[in-house]
Amino acid sequence: MRVTPLFRPGLLILATLLALAACAPQKGAVRPDAPQTPLSPEASLTYDYLLYEDQRSQLEAVTRLGADITQEEYQAAFEYQRVAAEALDRILAVQPSAKLYGEKASLFFNSKQMHQARAILSEALGKYPGDRFLVGMLASAYLLEGNTESAGLLLEQYLYTAPEDHEVRLRLAGILIDSEQYAKALDQIQIIPRNERDKVALYLQARAESRLGKRRQALKTLDKVFRMDPEYYEAWAEAAYLRELENDMPGAVGAYEKLLELGGPEEELRIRLVTLLLKLNNVDRALAVALEGPPAKAYLLSASGAFLNQGFPAQASAVLDTMAGFDPVPSEFYFYKAVIAFEAEEDADKALTYLDQVPPDDERRSQAMEFRIQILHSKGRDTEALKLIQQGQAEFPDATGFYEMEAEYWASQKNEAAALEALERGLAIRPDNAGLLYRYGTLLERSGRRAEALETMEKIIKSDPQHADALNFIGYTLAEEERDLKRALILVQNALMQEPDNGYIIDSLAWVHYKAGELALAWEQIQRAVAEVPKDPVLWEHYGDIAKALDKKISALEGYRKALQYGSEDAARVKDKIKSL
Repeated sequence: MRVTPLFRPGLLILATLLALAACAPQKGAVRPDAPQTPLSPEASLTYDYLLYEDQRSQLEAVTRLGADITQEEYQAAFEYQRVAAEALDRILAVQPSAKLYGEKASLFFNSKQMHQARAILSEALGKYPGDRFLVGMLASAYLLEGNTESAGLLLEQYLYTAPEDHEVRLRLAGILIDSEQYAKALDQIQIIPRNERDKVALYLQARAESRLGKRRQALKTLDKVFRMDPEYYEAWAEAAYLRELENDMPGAVGAYEKLLELGGPEEELRIRLVTLLLKLNNVDRALAVALEGPPAKAYLLSASGAFLNQGFPAQASAVLDTMAGFDPVPSEFYFYKAVIAFEAEEDADKALTYLDQVPPDDERRSQAMEFRIQILHSKGRDTEALKLIQQGQAEFPDATGFYEMEAEYWASQKNEAAALEALERGLAIRPDNAGLLYRYGTLLERSGRRAEALETMEKIIKSDPQHADALNFIGYTLAEEERDLKRALILVQNALMQEPDNGYIIDSLAWVHYKAGELALAWEQIQRAVAEVPKDPVLWEHYGDIAKALDKKISALEGYRKALQYGSEDAARVKDKIKSL
């Protein structure tokens, strides 16, 4: 949220000393010499304030150096900080004020010393309870430490004594939204009278409403924001997000175009626009938007990928062709043109021609070799493919893809022992590689070694608890064996959190519910699964089984017939199920 901070001390040093606390000063920093003759109390006060200003200015200059700072300058910065703080201590002893306490705390506003800043502010609030300036600074300190709960409680306590301070109330609402307490945030905003809610209040109100599922109400609230300020960037970003959720693609396009006009991140916005325009089948406009973007390699590759993912290879190729004018032509140009030629145009020879132009010393050489192996295999040139696999293993022993491809080669030859041996060679080099382990586990399952397969999958999720495929494998297997169904459900739901549109994981969820006797839930999920993966015989057989259990005989018949249509591995079993209807 790019909202101007609500609390900003007048002389705060906002440039943080991120790495300073790790370095102890060794030399004294150059600073004004102390006066040689005694000064009057007023003159001493003036001297200390000038000294503080000077040291603070020196500290700001050092922190602006960023990555260019030297070790000596690091040490000097600590000395500037110490002298400035001591000067303020002497002033505070004579003329204490909340503002000066805030300025002293600001000297320590960095990730390593925030505890010191909080201690200073807490001491100050003991002397000036309820001071708005100090409350705001202490809330900022909590937030910089990620302690949203303490920041929120502090502001709530302040608002008991200053209920009319709408600015602070809005800051509290923003904290509550960021910590996902949407209802409480909305309650805070609604305390502010309607006629006193400014654009920031309405923007926060819309965010809270949308997160509570009140999307249409949130869009109406955003319309009020736009009447106040037609160029409120954050509100347009929220509107774009909501329009997409509401499946209002034209509205979302309009919002993203406005964000682009307002100077948002051009590359990201153009890619999003291209995707939405393609969903609206406005291909020409999508191509124009893509080509109007910056001539940057990363952007052009992303834009080309957006067209390819939506099934428009010609436009993807047109975007890539822009890179042909680069000097030199990036190797990615040839690599991605090969992908388009092979996967979209189904021209394997053309793809190989493009791959021939990838330089032999290119950093993507291993990827190019893997892709070439895939193409050779598709053309039935398996002997050449195996030779290239072995060459890849020799040149890139740590590249796991070559071991996986060898395993696939042997599996296609029905030589599961050789396939397992290839994966074992890869695992000898990369024993914790999740990709190799997963392939090894699935191959063990296919070889009838289910217990070892489960053990392998358990090893994966122990090191990577969010590995969707391994979670799904274990959950589905437990359901098949009708044991530990509670754990199976948790595992599959966790997998689905990682890949919410994965039809195979949705099928597993349906199967767990089916085995648990939760037929209504199973039916709901299996319908989602076949919508995502409409040509898988196993999913359709599951569809038939669940429908049959619900006595939906017509639906069951549809499921079994489609399982046969899409090539069930056990057609006899499926036919018996049809007869049983």
